[in-house]
Amino acid sequence: MRRLPTSLAYSAALVAPLAYALGLTAYYTAARVTIAPPQCTTYTPVVAPLPEPARPACPEPAPEPTPEPPSAPPPLPSTGPGAAMLLLPGQHVQLTDTVDPAWGEGSHRFAPEHAAFINTAITQPAPRDKLPDPLRVLLGAPVVVYGSDGPVCTATLGEQAELLSRRDAYEAPEGFTPEELEAEFSSAMLSLSTSLIPDAGESCAGGLWARSTALSPPRLLTRVTEFSPAADEALRIAKMATWTQSSAYKTMKADYPDYVAELPDGEAPTWRKFLSRHHVHHVWKDDLGNAAATHISYGDLYAGCGDGFWGAYSGVWTTAQQELLVGPDVVAMFDADADGLFEVIAIADSGHELASASAALSRTSAVPFEGCSC
Repeated sequence: MRRLPTSLAYSAALVAPLAYALGLTAYYTAARVTIAPPQCTTYTPVVAPLPEPARPACPEPAPEPTPEPPSAPPPLPSTGPGAAMLLLPGQHVQLTDTVDPAWGEGSHRFAPEHAAFINTAITQPAPRDKLPDPLRVLLGAPVVVYGSDGPVCTATLGEQAELLSRRDAYEAPEGFTPEELEAEFSSAMLSLSTSLIPDAGESCAGGLWARSTALSPPRLLTRVTEFSPAADEALRIAKMATWTQSSAYKTMKADYPDYVAELPDGEAPTWRKFLSRHHVHHVWKDDLGNAAATHISYGDLYAGCGDGFWGAYSGVWTTAQQELLVGPDVVAMFDADADGLFEVIAIADSGHELASASAALSRTSAVPFEGCSC
């Protein structure tokens, strides 16, 4: 067997282990599987918010109350006290002649400013809170004052009312004690009155009645002073077709012979002459000039001391044949409640009377005369 040289043998011996190592390295390198390192994702932690600590329950504030608008006064009825109020002496107005004495409160006072002719007047305060609503709303209210021929002035009613006691008396109670004043007050006719305050620059002279401006203007009539054919015809119709057929006329005519029999012969006029001496025919026209009513008065309504014929008649007749008994001196006519019938103001004793087909409108400011008419 041939032997390798020693140097070669030594070389082989040195290279063999190296080759073996390189082979193993190549083997493992080829067989190794490369595994990628895991990829890590960064997560932002989600932290749930902690609930807020419970707060003590607070009551909700109550809503501010809405202020109620001031209530409007109730509308005035066309037949209420504000529709037609009679004027009184001393620039006062009668609110009503239907009075409850319980409305009065406080001391009584002699009130000469309310007196007229020979009557006397005593007043007592009537507080607002004691008055019924239809009367209370009139205090401080604006009014129009009317006379015989239409509006006279604008004015305002007073803020305070008083009970007014007026009676026919020859002795003024100026020196009366409070007890005497109270006794005199309770025994006389009562009404509720307040002052009349004319607006600036206004004069209410000639005024007869007042009406609240809360109501529409009334239909007014005026008396005919210059006769026309239409007026004459109205008079003829009123005289012939109305008055002479009335029961009042027939009663007067039947009573007249008894009166004549009590007088010496020749002193009493005939029936026709008596009527011609004591009669009134006045036509009242509307705003269009049409005859709307006729005032007829027959007889001596002022016969005094029993020496005259007391049979008398005074009435207003409309074209609708409405009859309204009134005093002999008619001074105003109007339709206050728009019912087509007319209210009439006539002089009566020491005041006025308001006659109406409506009981709610009828009233008087007259003080009954208790003396002799001589």
